[in-house]
Amino acid sequence: MTTPVVVLAALFAGQGPADLSADGRLAGTVTVRAEAETVRVVLKRLSEDIGVRLAASGALEEELIILLAKDRPAHEVLSVIAEHFDWTWKKEDDGYRLYQTTASKKEERKQLEELILKPYLDLQKKAKKQLKETEKADREAVEKEIAALTERYNAALQAGDWERWTDLSRQMLWQQGLVSHWSRFVNEVFVGLSRERLLELDRRSRLVFAYDPTPSQHRLNVSSDALRTLIEEAAREREKRWREIEERTGRTPTDPSSQPLAADDVANVRVEFRLSPGRRGHVDYPATAWVTLLGRDGKVVATGGGLNFASQWGGRRIAGWKEGEEPPVREKNRLDEETPLTEGLKKVLERNERGRLALPLARRKAFFEKGSSVDPRSGLGALLCEVAGAANVSLVCDLYDVHYWAASAVTVQDTAPGALLDAVSNAMRAAWKLDRGWVKVRTVEWPLARYESVPQPLLFSTRDLFLGQVGLTFDQMASLAAKLNDYQASSPILEHTLGILLWPAWSEAGLYMLRLWNALGPVQRKVLLEGGQLEYGRLGPAAEARFGDVVYRSRTTANAAGGPVRGDPDQKEDFEWAQATWTAREQGDDSEITQLLPSGPLAQSTIELRFVKREGLFEKPNGRHPAAYLNLMNAQDRWRSEERRATLFEREWKPAIVGKYMFTFRLRLGLVTGEIVRSATSDPSVPFRPYASLPGALRQKIEYRPPPPGGVP
Repeated sequence: MTTPVVVLAALFAGQGPADLSADGRLAGTVTVRAEAETVRVVLKRLSEDIGVRLAASGALEEELIILLAKDRPAHEVLSVIAEHFDWTWKKEDDGYRLYQTTASKKEERKQLEELILKPYLDLQKKAKKQLKETEKADREAVEKEIAALTERYNAALQAGDWERWTDLSRQMLWQQGLVSHWSRFVNEVFVGLSRERLLELDRRSRLVFAYDPTPSQHRLNVSSDALRTLIEEAAREREKRWREIEERTGRTPTDPSSQPLAADDVANVRVEFRLSPGRRGHVDYPATAWVTLLGRDGKVVATGGGLNFASQWGGRRIAGWKEGEEPPVREKNRLDEETPLTEGLKKVLERNERGRLALPLARRKAFFEKGSSVDPRSGLGALLCEVAGAANVSLVCDLYDVHYWAASAVTVQDTAPGALLDAVSNAMRAAWKLDRGWVKVRTVEWPLARYESVPQPLLFSTRDLFLGQVGLTFDQMASLAAKLNDYQASSPILEHTLGILLWPAWSEAGLYMLRLWNALGPVQRKVLLEGGQLEYGRLGPAAEARFGDVVYRSRTTANAAGGPVRGDPDQKEDFEWAQATWTAREQGDDSEITQLLPSGPLAQSTIELRFVKREGLFEKPNGRHPAAYLNLMNAQDRWRSEERRATLFEREWKPAIVGKYMFTFRLRLGLVTGEIVRSATSDPSVPFRPYASLPGALRQKIEYRPPPPGGVP
């Protein structure tokens, strides 16, 4: 028997898009201006103007739009909105509803997948190119070039020439890759990864491949010749190191990492690809690779890698086109002719003392007021609306988080409408066209831009919460992390809104830790806060999944490295905790979690928490630098320079409490890892004051300089 729901669905599926031009109620003209508003707000306004109920389905309501139309038929304006976003109008009772068809959703998912894959595919092309150059590289000539680049690199570093330093870093990485057998092997593995594996790497952040894989690893996709060559090269490298140590010291090396290596010593080869923490999508997103040779006893016999693809990575930028990219070519049209400047256009083109457009900066500053309805991107909308108004055309444009800094990148050389639209669309990484009296500005990579944008209601409520209490509690941060995908967590607006509070809490491991905390119930949280333990086998399904994310997606289990900053008690405490926690004693120097726990966490694995409160400071938000916390030791480090002290002390501050959550994961006997996540809050009733007005005891702690070890300055 066919159910009524199925019958209705079939009828609706055959209904087709609504013909708006056939509805006489939509024949009248409307005038609308939206500088950066949600589709819901725009449709509500249009609905009131024309007397027809208009709505959008689900998440479409919260899409941002820039819209300008003067005396245009209502059905035309509504049709342009739908066409621009690839949505469809359907008849609904006495009104209309915008929705996204199944075909449109499918096409958007396809385009999103291609955009996510693009940097990986670009990197594969570069890896193939490097492999070809490796075959004909003159090792001696390359090593001379590396030496010369190193000298210039160090000179650029000392001179503070960061642009030159970055370029030289890129060149050095490339040249080193030509003579490194580790790099050659990584390239061979990477170019063989399928689209499915690349998408899995993006989704999981870490993938591990091995000749003899565990259930948590993938099988290596390289030839036996490549494996043999790697092992032989590693053995020659070890022998060279052995001889160098003997010649330099006159003694036989005793360090296991310098002992001779025979091909028969290697029983397994493993490669780990890892995406560096956070900041997906809107900036260059680095990847690293590590190669490990394992002996017959399962111990590590050689490692190579730490290969950083950051300088070769094809990630997106927060504004403008990257070097080597070309903006979309458009046809010339009448908007390329000079148009007299209107007063409104003159106003939006006014510059501040630094030569930047003043209005976008003012709108951004207005956003940092609790309860403000000003979208921080609305200055961009005002500029586009004034350009279109001066040219006597209508305008429609989509708007996403990636456009937050675009206004700062707009460079105006010519005031003709076409040139101004070029300047704005280039800063937005968008393309525009003139179509039947409409300027249509569409973000070129809009499926990815949409995917990584925080819904405006969540963005505004987070801002109000943060500014209202100046800070976020750990529970509030965890709740926010659970509502965002990994790309949204790197939103430039969210990052600027929460400031330094987002780091290091928003590192990849920190993000997963917050989601784990959110998945715990109130009783479980209380157990941890009171010093108790939680067993993995007793967690709910959601918490189990988040536990796995922290352990398997974010990092290998590693020994604590380095040491505390001299004279910094806070960092000394972190270091000592890490030394006692991040240890894999049973496995010697092998710290790969997919090797140590090949089938997932054990039921008896536990979570523990050490919670510490620290005194700190919050800086007053001013629109350019949102409220940021400093614990006292960080403050000491930042204020060592008298010049910096003088500058920072001019600002207004208030006391804050920095909460440090130090989690320990005991995965089995002798196998422990940990994660530190911080939060910061302050008393809302305490005003921001100049530094000199802060409590004297607090200032003494900040200005205290602990004596260095041994009394040597």
